[in-house]
Amino acid sequence: MNQLANFGWKSHERQYTLTDSTFIKSELPEEALPISHATGRKVYPPWSRERLQNEAATLKFIASMTTIPVPKFLALYEVNGLLQLKTERVTGISLEDMASENATKHVANYLESSVLPSFANGTILPSPRRSVLRLQHQYSKSRKSDCSLDH
Repeated sequence: MNQLANFGWKSHERQYTLTDSTFIKSELPEEALPISHATGRKVYPPWSRERLQNEAATLKFIASMTTIPVPKFLALYEVNGLLQLKTERVTGISLEDMASENATKHVANYLESSVLPSFANGTILPSPRRSVLRLQHQYSKSRKSDCSLDH
């Protein structure tokens, strides 16, 4: 494999680093957070840390409970207080590079032949909405204890 220099970019809520063998997603540092045009204040991505933790757990779960190929989880760690998720870099052909009709046919065939049969062992994934509602409930309970109603 050709040695690639580290390549990085960022979105409104993450920074990404791609090397010849790894892919790293990280929380944005304070100084890189976007500024709201409406309020002029920094915009903090909701559930940023929890979403990275959830992605790490999901990668490990799918890899251990199904035959669905996912990037290999390497580490979940902090650098300067920012949570980072490190996975193995996966190479392949992007759907953009394939003709759309051909890509759709390949994806459908793959889902039918590989993904759906992997759930035949009785594995049931929880509803994403149920998980979010549970997190919101836990967050609101913890926030109530931080609030004071005294004036």
